[in-house]
Amino acid sequence: IFSVTKATASVMLENLVQTYDGAPKSVTASTVPAGLAVNITYDGAATAPTNVGSYAVTGTVNEALYQGSTAGTLVVARAVATVTLAGLAQTYDGTPKSVTATTVPAGLAVDFTYDGLASAPTAAGSYAVTGTVHDLNHAGSTNSTLFVAKADQTITFPAVNTQVATATVALAATASSGLPVEIAVFSGPAVISGGTNLAFTGAGEVRLVATPSGDANWNPAPGVTNTFAVARAVGVASR
Repeated sequence: IFSVTKATASVMLENLVQTYDGAPKSVTASTVPAGLAVNITYDGAATAPTNVGSYAVTGTVNEALYQGSTAGTLVVARAVATVTLAGLAQTYDGTPKSVTATTVPAGLAVDFTYDGLASAPTAAGSYAVTGTVHDLNHAGSTNSTLFVAKADQTITFPAVNTQVATATVALAATASSGLPVEIAVFSGPAVISGGTNLAFTGAGEVRLVATPSGDANWNPAPGVTNTFAVARAVGVASR
């Protein structure tokens, strides 16, 4: 009776750094002496991994006359994705102004920041935007600028009916922005007190102008003119 001791072989692992592409990432091995069969495991499993990560790899000689093994780490790196931002020019309307993004490969999740904050801005202005891929297997980002323009506003200034010159009229003019509207007498026999109370000093044509203000989010609007005739005062005889 006799026993044969297996000779020791050396094992070298190769392709330990790879990049994700959706396919299994197998490690290869070379041996001394050359050409020996090697069983390879990844975190203890025989199946090669696909996803990004670090995996403990063991290569073990599988031969009748040789023995030997070695260990290493397989690193699967993230693949590079491209990000293209859209919706970078918008107009103020009181709601948050979020940008969107497309990616290559398509359909990857993207996280956005606006001047470093996760919340999309509402006010008019310029904001530095960063879009960063949020995915286990891909990495990528891009930078741009979101422009939120001031909005235009409209003025509603109802017509003033012909009035007897001794009457007082309460005026109302509103802006779609909700900003204050100043009403002034452009010409004619009338005066305004308290901002909205119109009184007449005689008969004739009166021209009023409603002028809205602008602010950080709204453009100024052209003044709206309201022209009407004031009848003669009650009890005043015509000539």
